[in-house]
Amino acid sequence: AERNFGAPACAPEDDNYAAYYDESPSPSYQWVVREAGHNDFVPECGVTCQFACPSGSRDLALDFAATTMTAFYKVYLADDESYRPWLEAGRVPDGVDYEAR
Repeated sequence: AERNFGAPACAPEDDNYAAYYDESPSPSYQWVVREAGHNDFVPECGVTCQFACPSGSRDLALDFAATTMTAFYKVYLADDESYRPWLEAGRVPDGVDYEAR
């Protein structure tokens, strides 16, 4: 549920993760932490963004983002394939929707 009180949307429909994924070339990944809000990926959000955008499971969002970013950099920058399972469906935790192409 959006709580933006007249402010711009936290993740506008035409300028959000789904729009970026739709326009991204392969390889592309999309993970959606179902119980996380737009600003749950920010460790210290503050009252302003918590008030403007719905929030959910900040701990899951931050843990998942740190793990996934590390795996992405290890695979694509360090050429370390041992981290690939964290980018693919096998290691994606419950509560996270996954899509890749």
